[in-house]
Amino acid sequence: HRYRPFSWSADGRRIVAYSQRGAGMIVYDVATGAHERISDVGEWPRWLSDSRRLVFIRDGALHLIDTRTKASREIYRSPAGTITNLSVAPDDRAIYFILTRDEGNIWLATLK
Repeated sequence: HRYRPFSWSADGRRIVAYSQRGAGMIVYDVATGAHERISDVGEWPRWLSDSRRLVFIRDGALHLIDTRTKASREIYRSPAGTITNLSVAPDDRAIYFILTRDEGNIWLATLK
């Protein structure tokens, strides 16, 4: 599987990466070269300042995961739209994201 490196931990020791082909998320330890799968699914992971927890998107909802225990929980689900492009405030008190709402654009192209 190919993983996309995505976010450095605040302590600079680990990188979280995710697979765009549904292989989940891994954490790569820079010092040892070891990697560990932390979730079978997930996109757009971002570290919190404790270098232990991550926020990410799973099944269209915002989730929080503890990388030591691998326990995760849903923290926000949009009533309508798709969540992308996560960013975490330096004090971890806010998570910013883009919410796109597409009501189903249908286009017609005429062949000549």
